[in-house]
Order: sequence, then C-alpha cells, then structure tokens
Amino acid sequence: MSDGEYCAYTPKFFDRYREENPDFELKGRSILIQTLYERCLHDLMSRKYQDEGTLFWTFFQYLDACFVEDTKPVNSLADCFDWSTVMIDGNEEVGTIHECVESSFAIKGNYESNNTLLA
Repeated sequence: MSDGEYCAYTPKFFDRYREENPDFELKGRSILIQTLYERCLHDLMSRKYQDEGTLFWTFFQYLDACFVEDTKPVNSLADCFDWSTVMIDGNEEVGTIHECVESSFAIKGNYESNNTLLA
C-alpha cells in the first residue's frame, strides 16, 4: 500500500487457522485496509459518540463470528467485517467511515498514494 511504503505481516495464528479453513485468504493489503476502517471507526466512536466501550464489544462480536463460531464459512476479512452498514446509536455512519478511509490517501481513493493515517 502507498507504493510499497506500508505492508503488514500475516498474523501468527493464521497458519493454524488456515489448516481448518484453507479457502480463507489473508493478505497484507487487506489487513492494512481493515486497519484503516477500524481506525476511522475508532475516531468516530471516540470523538462523536465518546463511547469506546461499544466499539470494543463490536469488534469482539466480529472476531467471534469470524474465527471462533462456525456459523458461516468465511474466505476473507471482508466476510468477517461488513462495512456496508455501520449503525451507531441508530445512526447510519457507513458514509462517514468510507469517507475517512478514502480521504486518508493523498489522492482520494488511490491506495498507492501516501496515507496520512498509516504515516
């Protein structure tokens, strides 16, 4: 990402997890994108809603559904973390989150340009 300036390593747990779910794909780029979404959600929760507790438990629910419960097969982080809707206190905030991620790049939406959040 950002023309190779940023990269992410595959988490240690992934080798063992992949033995159980060989179709799951995890690449450094998807980890970085997920990190940006999480950072933007954290900023929104702490600044606008001033409630990091809800954020904490929301992520545990996602992680549980993805890596602990066998409720549905998942093949990527996108299957675990659905960023198509972000409801907080009855307010839809998906646009705010997407805008934060996209505008964090020097050239809005260009994932090869410099990223201010990663920097």
